[in-house]
Amino acid sequence: SSGINAEYGDQRKENAEAIVEQAHQLVTNSETAVQDTVKSLIEKYLEKLYFLLHGPIISRMLQQRDLQYYLLHLLSRASVTAVSHLVKAKLYQLSYSTEAGCTELRVSEYPPVTLALRSDKLVVLDTLTDIYIWIGSKIQSNKEKLLEQAKLFVEQLIAERFPVPSQAVLLDDTASNRFVDCYLMPLHKDNLDLQLSILPELKDVSAEELRQLTSKFQHITLKSFNQWLEEIRLIVTPSLAF
Repeated sequence: SSGINAEYGDQRKENAEAIVEQAHQLVTNSETAVQDTVKSLIEKYLEKLYFLLHGPIISRMLQQRDLQYYLLHLLSRASVTAVSHLVKAKLYQLSYSTEAGCTELRVSEYPPVTLALRSDKLVVLDTLTDIYIWIGSKIQSNKEKLLEQAKLFVEQLIAERFPVPSQAVLLDDTASNRFVDCYLMPLHKDNLDLQLSILPELKDVSAEELRQLTSKFQHITLKSFNQWLEEIRLIVTPSLAF
């Protein structure tokens, strides 16, 4: 009888220890999940703050005070979704892909960064109030057809939007590029590892092509998101998970 009781007591002790261990693991996992969630939220808010401070709403990159007053007016009255769009523009890249002998249009959303403006691409920048169709200077074929498709895509973007955004077609390597540049984060100022983490397709670009692409944006004086974080001494790994 005493042996059975001792064995039963040992079993209860093991069960209790297992329950305590499971509870401890659950608490640890919960704390980790909360920390990850908080970190993700902080990064997203910092990212929005960066675009607000460095974009055309507050900065003077365009040197157009009337536009700034108009954007600030919209910002004070817009919905949460519209505010997010005003602060951080949306960028789309359009291209044709050929698979199994069939050519189809591919539309991909990209982070609003300078290195997305590659000269062999067509890009649509949607700032909520304005739509810019940017045409790279090295698009080899189907340029007119691609432009037509871009205009159709823009019509879909603004189908139910009021007021209707203004639209403009901009050419690569022209002074009008400043209307697009002011909405983009200068990723070209960051190191290659960070560039590849945000735009993985850059790994297929040669060193010379990347140098030429980077040189297009040397006139931009704004700091990148990562440089800004270092300036305010915040140790955050920027995810820019657009």
